[in-house]
Parts: sequence; structure tokens; C-alpha cells
Amino acid sequence: MIKNMKMLHIIKARYPGEAQIRCLRKVMEAGILVKDNDSVIKEILNVIVAIVNPLVEDKTVKNRAELKMIAWMQKNFFSQEAISGWGYSYGQRLYNYNKIDQVKMAAEKLKDNPAAKSATIALMMPGFDAMHVPCLTTLDFKIRDKKLLLACFARSQDVYKKMYADILCLAKIQKDVADKLNIKTGLFCLNVVSAHIYKEDFKKAREALKNIKEDENHLCFKQ
Repeated sequence: MIKNMKMLHIIKARYPGEAQIRCLRKVMEAGILVKDNDSVIKEILNVIVAIVNPLVEDKTVKNRAELKMIAWMQKNFFSQEAISGWGYSYGQRLYNYNKIDQVKMAAEKLKDNPAAKSATIALMMPGFDAMHVPCLTTLDFKIRDKKLLLACFARSQDVYKKMYADILCLAKIQKDVADKLNIKTGLFCLNVVSAHIYKEDFKKAREALKNIKEDENHLCFKQ
């Protein structure tokens, strides 16, 4: 086996919470300590997270998740108000990027051509993002087998604090576009280059994993 293949991790899950728990476990068990400026993180590289039902809010995760982070992330994704210290919000880049509604544009592109390969949204703005380069950089929509697929690319993601909230917001966008096209949603796929946990959250992450039963059937709420 090629040595560098150990830097590729594929996580399959039914629901967002299940995906987060599995990613937390991978980071805590296989992560390498990295010093990033004044912060210490435990990190794994090149994580592909595939989720079948990304809109389901798992009970086990929702009970322990910081509701403030979910609310904050929803504001980030769907508000036109700039985030303090960033100079922008994801909502601005998604729905008002130089006066362009990229989500609407992607939906219209797929409506005109269901086989389109370029219904793609970019969130970076080189030259402007000096204060904060977006962690999430790309969303790509495709219709295959009459379902809307969403693949997202993140340069970096805080697995403990933000993964669950990120997935819920991205899945809502997937559902909104699918509704515009009058089709069902398909697979949700998140590609993360640096999946990490900050040192100050190591203890909380261990406790979260300890409270989850090992039996996969009990990782999350089943519909």
C-alpha cells in the first residue's frame, strides 16, 4: 500500500450526528498534533464524509451540541450581515456575491441543463479575504439518477464545534435547490482537507465519545 494513503479517510454515515461522531473518533484516535500559530490542534487530513440523510437532527447530538453554534452558523449561512472579524458572511457569498445570487444561478443552470457539470458555487474572494479565508470554499450541485447531489469542499473544519452545524446548513441549501427543481435530494458529500479538534476541546470530545454506545445502531436517532 502507498504510504501516503493513510492520509485519506472515508466516513460513511446515515445522519449528520453519526458522521460527526465517526469523524471525532478518527481525529482523536489517529490525529497528529499540529501547532498552528498560538493554537494546538489534533488533525487528520483529506476526509471525505458521505451522508445519506443530512437533514435529520440526531437526538444524541442535538442534546449535547451547543445550540448557540447551530444558531450562529445559521446566521452565517443565511444572513447578509457580515461576521465580526471576517468582513463578510457565507450568506453574502452565497446569495449576494457581487450582486449575484449564486444559489439561484446554480438552480437555474440545472433547470436549463439537468446534466450540467458547472452548477458550482465559490465562496473565496482573493485579495479581500485577508482577515479570514473561508473554511468552506466550494459547493457543487449535480443531478444524477433524478436526484440532486451536493458535494462541498472545505480547506479546514473544526470537527467538534462546527461540523454538525455546518452540515445542517449545507443540507438545507441542498433541499432548497432540490425543491426549486422539483426533485428529491441525493447523497451529501463533504470533503475536508484539515479535519481537526482544538486542544481545549480534547476532554469534551473524549467525554462525547464515551457517552456514545459502540453499537452503530445506537449512534443516533433512527427514524
